[in-house]
Amino acid sequence: MRLVGGWMIRRLRNRGSGAENQRVRPKGSRKRRRTMPRKRVDRVDQVDEAPAISLWQPWATAVSLRLKRFETRRRPTKYRGKILIHAAKRWNSEDQGDFWVRATNTIRLMDEVTNEQTYLFGRCPVFGAIVAVADLVECWPMSTSGLQLDLTPLERIFGDFSPGRYAYQLENIIRLSPAIACDGKQGFWYPPSEVVNEIRDRMTRPVAI
Repeated sequence: MRLVGGWMIRRLRNRGSGAENQRVRPKGSRKRRRTMPRKRVDRVDQVDEAPAISLWQPWATAVSLRLKRFETRRRPTKYRGKILIHAAKRWNSEDQGDFWVRATNTIRLMDEVTNEQTYLFGRCPVFGAIVAVADLVECWPMSTSGLQLDLTPLERIFGDFSPGRYAYQLENIIRLSPAIACDGKQGFWYPPSEVVNEIRDRMTRPVAI
């Protein structure tokens, strides 16, 4: 038995039981509130049950405007289906603000970017809110000898496609305007019911880019 993060972990010898570890709560500790469903879901087609994922700005805005179709991460995911795009509550660093300015100046010169997209991207980004709904359709591994995505120069601006990372492919992106205020979390997470209800209502009034 060993102590990990305040929990005593007891290894079970019988791996066929379906649980590799058994958690034993230390005496006097409080039960943690569960924020994820008990059963992992690998696909959801309804907004009501869709998870959210938080992105730093300006990448969240780039997704909402369909300037960014691939969200690159260090870990793969088996999940497919509806996903809510959430903008984190602050800049991660001053460099991100500088990147936003440089990216705005760069996309302004690209023929595939409309004047509307350039204008909306160049405005002050929204923080701490759900900005879009999309479909996560595939997770692509990045390697020097593996799959080579057909990436445009625009997509390379907004993603880190270096070997060892994974690209979450997003399609059918719908921007929510105004964005819906909500606190975020790391990884996949689920917003409160009142936020979900507002998103469902907005989906009947999608905003054109």
